[in-house]
Amino acid sequence: MRSGKKTVEGRCNTGMFRKIKIGDAISFFEKKAPANQITMEVVEKREYVSFEELIKTEGVQTMLPELNQNQINVALEIYRQIPGYSFKEKKFGVVAIELKKI
Repeated sequence: MRSGKKTVEGRCNTGMFRKIKIGDAISFFEKKAPANQITMEVVEKREYVSFEELIKTEGVQTMLPELNQNQINVALEIYRQIPGYSFKEKKFGVVAIELKKI
């Protein structure tokens, strides 16, 4: 996100991500380095039924810029390996949050 290559955050459509609106600010930080916080503004929010639909529509590199565009299955596996995401994906759907640096 810091470099500007990642412009879309993919999450399960639960909790704060269900409630988030265009214009809201979100702060991201690393657990091991909380001082490296970055604040982003929500410029768009799109809901999908699955991570597969989200990745195919938004594009692999907007969410995981270290992968190439043809690595849809790798991207899908990354999201589904996050604890609880497979269950939440099926129950609540997912959301693409388009961001820009503030």
